[in-house]
Amino acid sequence: MGVFCPLPSLTLSPSAPFTSGGRNGEATKTTKHGTVKKIIKSPDPSVPEKAEVQVHEADELYKEIRIENTLEDERGKKVKLKEDAPVDITVEADTKATTPDNNEKR
Repeated sequence: MGVFCPLPSLTLSPSAPFTSGGRNGEATKTTKHGTVKKIIKSPDPSVPEKAEVQVHEADELYKEIRIENTLEDERGKKVKLKEDAPVDITVEADTKATTPDNNEKR
């Protein structure tokens, strides 16, 4: 039996205050897979470095996003992503910010 090692997760949320409102009290969300393609150092020490993440399930022209390469581990310690690291990207929204999918197959 292998060792469980969860992937780092990036969460993109709307800027409005978030309240849980999905089924069973869970947030309305989707998760996509990605890979850290590049670490971009900042020439200015006061500006954090960036991690360029390729989102595998995104449209061709929108596959890359750049985020500050500043994260916290489960103990609250500051950590950074490594190049080629697999990541999960989670997009969450309050149910008030969503509409029903009338094309959903039941």
